Amino acid sequence: MGGTFMRRGRLLPSFLALIMLLSSAAAAALGNGSLISRNSISNPADNFFPEFPLLESQLSGSERTTGDSEYISLAGRWAHGPCNTIATEDFIVLTNDGAILTLTDFTNPNAPQHLGELLLPGPIRRVAIKGDLAYVVTASDGLHVINIADPAAPFELGSFEASGHHTGLAVSGNYACLTSLDTGLRVIDIADPTGPYEVGHLDTAGNAQNAAFDDNHIYIADGMEGLRIISISDPAAPVEVGYLDTGGIAVDVAVSGKHVYVADYWNGLRVIDISNPASPFEVGAEVTNFSVRSVAVAGNLAYVADSMNGLRVINISNPATPYEIGSNNTAGIACNVAIDDNLAYVADHYQGLLAIDITNPANPHEVSSLGAEGSLSRVCVNGNTAYLVDGLAGLRILDVSDPGELAKLGSCRIEGNGCGLDIGGNRAYVAAGMNGLRIIDVADPNALFEAGFFITGGWARNVIVKGVYAYIADSENGLRIIDVADPAATWEWGNLDTDGLACDVAIDGSLACVADHHNGLLLIDISNPADPFEVGHHDTEGSALAVAINGTYAYVADESNGLRVIDISNPADPFEAGCFEAASYALDVAIDDNHVYLADGYNGVRMIDVTNPATPVEVGFYDTGDLACGLVFKGDRIFVADSDDGLWILQVPNTPALLSSFLLSPMSGLVDIRWELTDGGDSGNFRLLRSDETGTESEVAWRMSTPGNFAAFDRDPLLHRGGSFRYTLHARVQGEPWTILASETVDLNPLPSATRLYGAWPNPFNPETRLRFSLAETGPVRLTVHDAAGRCMATLIDDVMAAGAHDLEWDGRSSSNRKLGTGVYLIRLEAKGTLQTVRVTLLK
Repeated sequence: MGGTFMRRGRLLPSFLALIMLLSSAAAAALGNGSLISRNSISNPADNFFPEFPLLESQLSGSERTTGDSEYISLAGRWAHGPCNTIATEDFIVLTNDGAILTLTDFTNPNAPQHLGELLLPGPIRRVAIKGDLAYVVTASDGLHVINIADPAAPFELGSFEASGHHTGLAVSGNYACLTSLDTGLRVIDIADPTGPYEVGHLDTAGNAQNAAFDDNHIYIADGMEGLRIISISDPAAPVEVGYLDTGGIAVDVAVSGKHVYVADYWNGLRVIDISNPASPFEVGAEVTNFSVRSVAVAGNLAYVADSMNGLRVINISNPATPYEIGSNNTAGIACNVAIDDNLAYVADHYQGLLAIDITNPANPHEVSSLGAEGSLSRVCVNGNTAYLVDGLAGLRILDVSDPGELAKLGSCRIEGNGCGLDIGGNRAYVAAGMNGLRIIDVADPNALFEAGFFITGGWARNVIVKGVYAYIADSENGLRIIDVADPAATWEWGNLDTDGLACDVAIDGSLACVADHHNGLLLIDISNPADPFEVGHHDTEGSALAVAINGTYAYVADESNGLRVIDISNPADPFEAGCFEAASYALDVAIDDNHVYLADGYNGVRMIDVTNPATPVEVGFYDTGDLACGLVFKGDRIFVADSDDGLWILQVPNTPALLSSFLLSPMSGLVDIRWELTDGGDSGNFRLLRSDETGTESEVAWRMSTPGNFAAFDRDPLLHRGGSFRYTLHARVQGEPWTILASETVDLNPLPSATRLYGAWPNPFNPETRLRFSLAETGPVRLTVHDAAGRCMATLIDDVMAAGAHDLEWDGRSSSNRKLGTGVYLIRLEAKGTLQTVRVTLLK
């Protein structure tokens, strides 16, 4: 996808390239000012601006709404997140804490009183109030009508569900206008709040961000397509009557009299004359210091939420010459603003809701605040504890022993921008962007503190800790290897410039796999931490963002190119074995023995069966509420960092049996497969499948040897030719779907051409042993058992047999079925003039 994307003939700058301009240091961290596609760096700023234009093809490809699922179910949610929107009426303020709608009484602004709250399916983007009803837009599933007559007990009356990426809302009379980045304008009839329904629709030219009502016109901030003026005199057939290119990215709009005020992001506040809706024109502008997110108008003043510069107060008494008269630089990211009497309410992202006194507009000052959480980027799980990291809110620790009742144990701010996370012992290791590696002591969740740090000099994207070493994907600085044995005295062992942008790293023994963005997958020898060197490379063709290793395969989340399965059995010559196309953005990847779990951006989590790496198959999915950008798999649960929507805990179906072991023993021309259950049960409903390098599957017979222990001996002639074979054990509870318990690959050498008696296993034995031999050509074979005196005790084979490998069990009995006594016996093979003998010992 690269740094730009096309939308309706317009060339749109990459979302992230815009975001990174937030900080010159952050932009420098990307190297050479290169444009990088959206979400190509786990930068918290990536999620600060959810209303930006996104790739339409990525957004409109799915008809799912939040909660749609297959095979995977919801176990629990931590739905707290940033504060992005506000609505207020008579000192009752509605705002959001991620996906939680909160109601607060600000009658006494110095001591606001919490009234009530309501959990919604996804992160809340816009709120409007009309009498005793609140209209709420959530990111992924549309409009919700909430009864707030009793603020202590709000409840949902009705909803209008629609797929898409919803961003804006305007309400007037019997209609609500819903805007979406990918579907434009929807006109919703809300006369009956219990059953809202769509009466009209218009796909705007750009990415509709927000809207404002005025009589029979809707004014839409349409992203890079500027201001669109829509007539809804006939709500069933909305029609565009005028437009104006505002020059930047129109993200919000307010109407006052004959003027529209457009928050135009980089271009500040634009004042538009709409006295003739068919021919709007700009009459004035005020460029703020940063990036305008929202605008509200009261009298002769416009109040602007200016991202990292907080609240700006603009005098608009003369629309031709607007100018700033006051400001309040809030601590967070000013996303939205609403005015009620002498108070301005600012949704300040991770800093929560701020109440600012504007009695004197030249000196607005904060009088109170309500905290919020940030946008999650990564999650790690250790036992019953989950560690969450987000952009600016820092580290949070949750008790997840009961997913239905998650409890916050502790939190702390972190210097920098939380991008990546790993846990080792009593320490959390945070990749903190330009602030490098931060090491947090988490022994006591109620008293977290920074134990040490290391400034990498780049943009620390992710970290994994093995022993005393922290391996850091440091963006343009490549792979950094840091000694963290003493957190107070960290130092660098070695580093390797990967040429690209190191986004993620996975370790397997002395091999490091680095997802290096546009440079693909790099394989690095780290056997000497002081001198890491590249041993192999594979271009994944897209933007490699995350990587996980399992056996001889690396699984790469390649942004718009989905999941790439890379064979790394020969690190010097990695190659793609298979792929799976994502519907949204492949942002992170986790794996168990036989499934890959893909964080697929706005399409939630995909569960992919990789039993045959050449043909990955989706076997389940769950559509989370926002942007699935980080995940881990533990036990039978998927823990998802879902950006503004907090933590989702998803349950995969319970497996019918838990394995304590699954062992493959390759021999000449055969494979011995054994497995054991943890509970020692004597029942099992299993299927054992073998697949060869072409993907062809065959079923292998199995048996129970002792309670809880099972075995199979695969002696198919197909194995004689040698090659790679994968054995997959499926199990199920009666009536339930088959579930993969284990999957392993073995490599077999082709059978030798000579006739040979290999021996017996086990040896000594009691009560049975397995005899193995090979034949150079087809012919008569005689296999017999003799005692130490040379007497024939048993004839095991006397027949014509095919060339190749053969085996059979001997149970220690004679030809007359008599149990033989303890002693040494001779196994004799006669075939085509060949006579071979081996000794076996029978014990009683």
